Amino acid sequence: MEEKSSPFSDSEAVLATVARLFAAEGDLLAVDVLASAKADFHWYSHDNWDGGFDIYQLYLKVSLALFSKIGERKQLLEQGILEKVQAVSQGHTSDHVQSVSIILEITGGKDWRKKAQAWVSGDEGTVQTHR
Repeated sequence: MEEKSSPFSDSEAVLATVARLFAAEGDLLAVDVLASAKADFHWYSHDNWDGGFDIYQLYLKVSLALFSKIGERKQLLEQGILEKVQAVSQGHTSDHVQSVSIILEITGGKDWRKKAQAWVSGDEGTVQTHR
């Protein structure tokens, strides 16, 4: 399967426009997700219908703190962001974004096991390192 680049000449401009749409609606959490996430338009497949177009998935990698804050709104945020990305991209590309996934950015750190064990054992000084 051949990897392709983003369907947009400037994906940051697309995301900024979508964030402004959410800001106009007063949706602070959606704006926070879009502004904080590491965004990746990932090529998914190709459809030959009507001259052909590529299909992409948008992954928004967010921090643990933000992912926890999203909670039960995750599916609604993903759907809302998808609808706005599709509206913004319409007429600017023949390609299609089929899904948006808000995912947790994977992080480690060399001392994570030690910090986790200290937290489990009740060492109050390490509790803040796990948030």
